[in-house]
Amino acid sequence: MARLRTISGLAGASIIATGLGFCRDLLLTRAFDTATVGHYLASFQLGDLALNFLVFGGMQTVLVPQLVRIIRTKPHLRNQFMSRVLSWTVLSFAIVLGILALLTPLIIPLILKESSEAGIETVIRFTQLLYIQTLLLALSLAWNAILIAHEHYRAGALAPILYSATGLLAIPLAVYYEEPLLLVGGAIVGACVHLVTTITGAEKVGISVRPDLGWDDELTTLVKAMIPRSISQGFFQLTSLVYTALASRLGGDNLVGLVRICINLGTMPMKFISNSFGTTALREQHT
Repeated sequence: MARLRTISGLAGASIIATGLGFCRDLLLTRAFDTATVGHYLASFQLGDLALNFLVFGGMQTVLVPQLVRIIRTKPHLRNQFMSRVLSWTVLSFAIVLGILALLTPLIIPLILKESSEAGIETVIRFTQLLYIQTLLLALSLAWNAILIAHEHYRAGALAPILYSATGLLAIPLAVYYEEPLLLVGGAIVGACVHLVTTITGAEKVGISVRPDLGWDDELTTLVKAMIPRSISQGFFQLTSLVYTALASRLGGDNLVGLVRICINLGTMPMKFISNSFGTTALREQHT
């Protein structure tokens, strides 16, 4: 029954977060023209690609069961392992996103080939700023994986709700000031709230870490186990990039926004299932 209550609670939280995300996209289409919506949503593409490869690709599907095993069989290595995972997450994302920031002016025109020059410039600027959000979310999701391994789900369930709500609240501000850049600011602030929520949850249950860039066999095992899943998730995001590129070629800025919203809607059932049953089931897998 306890497991069922956990799944039900996570499912409910996922429905709320997903519903807020849907309301955000719907309100975006009402508040701004389709081209502006397309610029904003397309700006998440490269950051999401990094998240899929490095976090969704294995951080949660591999880290959780491996940390559970360490807690049960090598408890003296628990804090060291968590510290090293978080430290390497920050360093690896800082390097990857730094490289992407330099390459973004070259990549975006290839994706949005038929978009207007002003639109391409807007997407480049938004994308580079949103890398801040990507780094914050990567660290927060790593913290959440640690919380799941310790059977603490509340902070991880609350964080996406607050993230979506923050993004939703940014839309009226952007409309009032007639500045779409505030939408990007809302996403970054939402990622900050997401991270603060998971860190606060970790502090409440007594999880303590410190900077540590050491390397050991457990990290090697983690990286090796992540590779197949990372490839799978990475190709999923690359497919999304292809859809965006095709939309740009077929309909310009207007079609890009519509395609991005459709993709977001299409992934909602997957998010719902993975955030409820998948989250609790992961903890029972042992590497």
